[in-house]
Amino acid sequence: RGIIDLESGRSESEVTAADLAEMSVKNVQEAVAMQTGVSKNPDGIQIRGGRVYETEYLIEGISAQDPLAGTGFGLDVNSKSVQNITVITGGGGAEYGGGTAGVISTKIREGGKRLQWQGSWRRDNLGFNENQGPSWNTDDVSLTIGGPVPFTKKKVTFFASGNMFISDNFF
Repeated sequence: RGIIDLESGRSESEVTAADLAEMSVKNVQEAVAMQTGVSKNPDGIQIRGGRVYETEYLIEGISAQDPLAGTGFGLDVNSKSVQNITVITGGGGAEYGGGTAGVISTKIREGGKRLQWQGSWRRDNLGFNENQGPSWNTDDVSLTIGGPVPFTKKKVTFFASGNMFISDNFF
């Protein structure tokens, strides 16, 4: 295979689970926003200057696009739950449907041959104001676990992930 494919006008980048482990991101949206040709604004993610609703969001091949706003509400997948993310910035084929600006395709991890788990807890407690009570208390917890199902001789595996975000911020 040649270095440059002259028959294809599409550019593609892939972010693997190993890459995500080295990045300081908590979800897919933050990881995608760091890719070339992608910008993040308050409305959502834009690829190569296209409108927010022109990007196709796929998780395991299933559309995760909000049917009303057209944004990718499915991009709140925890980065520890991701096997890889493929970002196609232009030139996506008909197999991706309505992704005229680009495609963000996410594959979820699978369970392995040994039990593994990881988690994180980020907490932001800035203090207590006697007049207004607690201020800016935020907890962000994530946990992933995967491995073989007991008594199946490691032929059946599982993977589960959970996220919890609690905040008393009024904005």
